[in-house]
Amino acid sequence: LVQKGGRHWNLYLDSHTGDLVRATLLDEGGVATFMIDQSDFRETSGFRVPHRINYKSGNGDVLASETIDEIIVDMEPFELEQDAVSH
Repeated sequence: LVQKGGRHWNLYLDSHTGDLVRATLLDEGGVATFMIDQSDFRETSGFRVPHRINYKSGNGDVLASETIDEIIVDMEPFELEQDAVSH
């Protein structure tokens, strides 16, 4: 993934579930400078979301951790006009 500002990220997906389990920010030389690890995925309102997130330095030291007890998904239904849909 390359952001508009030029930052490069490697994204790691679980091959069985498609969950985004890690995002690694790379410097200009391709060396990891920051990582976000996600785990303990649970289904909530039809979406799989992580309930544990670790923020790490490039060398793997944990900088901060979060544990999420509850995720509430509030969805509002909407309709699309057929003319607005393209492939």
